[in-house]
Amino acid sequence: MHLGSISSSYIVWQIRDGHHIIFFMAKLVSNGYFLMLMTKNQLINSTLMVKDVFVSERKCDLNFQHDNLPCNIANQEVALLTPIDTNGLDLLEWKGINTRLFTI
Repeated sequence: MHLGSISSSYIVWQIRDGHHIIFFMAKLVSNGYFLMLMTKNQLINSTLMVKDVFVSERKCDLNFQHDNLPCNIANQEVALLTPIDTNGLDLLEWKGINTRLFTI
């Protein structure tokens, strides 16, 4: 999907199946930062998908979360809606701004 000149600060992912969101390259927590900017590690797996950080459907890999992210971020990640194959494809959404106005 080509986003053209749309600012990435207004784009958020809605997790559905977790197959299309690169874990460290996505903004999944409320502060709006990319997870790769918040990781504890200098080297990350840039091909790791959201679905890959779950050991089974609805069960997050807590060791992975706490080994790679600060505790407060890891806790937010665990609280997210977990990916389930029957939920359909992950979606990019428009986060919007306080004025509720946007231009294309």
